Amino acid sequence: MENTVGNMQRKMMAFELADLLACQRLIIDYNVYLLANVNTPELRESVRELAEEDNKNMRLLETALMQYGVKSEPKYLTSRMLDLCHEVLSQPKYSLLEKVGQYGVLKALQMSGGNLCQRCIQQADPDIREALAPLAPIHHVNSTQAKTVKYLHEAVGLQQILGKAPEQGFLAGMKDLASGIGGAMANLVAKPAENMSILSVLKAEHTKVDTLFSEIELTSLAEKKLEYFDQLYSDLITHAVAEQKSFYEPLSRLEELSNVIHHFISDHADIKEQLSALQNLDPSTSDFRVQIAQLQRLVTRHVDEEENVVFPQVKERMSESRLQEMAADFKREKLIALEDIEISLQRNSRDSEVDSTKQSSQFGPVKSDPQSKYLT
Repeated sequence: MENTVGNMQRKMMAFELADLLACQRLIIDYNVYLLANVNTPELRESVRELAEEDNKNMRLLETALMQYGVKSEPKYLTSRMLDLCHEVLSQPKYSLLEKVGQYGVLKALQMSGGNLCQRCIQQADPDIREALAPLAPIHHVNSTQAKTVKYLHEAVGLQQILGKAPEQGFLAGMKDLASGIGGAMANLVAKPAENMSILSVLKAEHTKVDTLFSEIELTSLAEKKLEYFDQLYSDLITHAVAEQKSFYEPLSRLEELSNVIHHFISDHADIKEQLSALQNLDPSTSDFRVQIAQLQRLVTRHVDEEENVVFPQVKERMSESRLQEMAADFKREKLIALEDIEISLQRNSRDSEVDSTKQSSQFGPVKSDPQSKYLT
């Protein structure tokens, strides 16, 4: 029951994060339009600064979502609101003032969603706080932008309605005020994530993988199964790479644990082999359902043995500071593995397009295995 509740909480959080991502993407589209259409140098410079901050926020948000690992689509009502904002942006019948007004609506929606996410993160389990730590600076930046967007709307309104430019230094003074407010907010929300031991980090990883297995089982849509499987594949592969380098290698030097560590490394090889086989299956088929269930049983047995056999011994033999060092090593190694997968995906995607062009007329479409280098 506790695990089911935890999975539901993570899924609900995923909806909020999906809302933030969709909102951020549309905000960036608005920034491009405003940079091209705001004709006052001071206002254009203000929009340019907003755009730079929003692009950084997008990268941080994508990093947080990648670490969180549970994907979702925006909520229905959010999608309707964003559709309206997109219509205003794309239709020439709407004035610059109306577009800036909708830009303010987007920023307010983003701020409201960010506030909710930040509060939830502060009271969530340690693994969620750790994964979503990159959202704290986003929340800080959104706080400083609120006044900028308000006065941007007022300045455009003065120009369009009264034909008057804002007073000299109008935006500069407003930015100073916003900076002060943002600094105060940063003290409240941009606190560093607590130090976690390698045992806590690995348990968090195990929980995320269990959630992904549940999502694959529960969804009836083949495309959603494939989406969740792709995330599962990435998580398991990078987890195995990072765990072997940062956790298994140090433990293998302990005589009393060397044999059991060899057993767990063998498990990783079996998991990678099953992942490779699943890559070639259609998620809507019974073969996929059978093999994903087999993989889940293997992973569950591996996790149970690791947490119940190895973790207690490690806790007895290693200091908390050493366990925290290993956690930092794990995170670094996983980021490297994730970056390698992204590079491999891009490279093989390009190679696949070239090969398909050359061979499709003779042999049909060519299916690539973009992550195969991790299966050796």
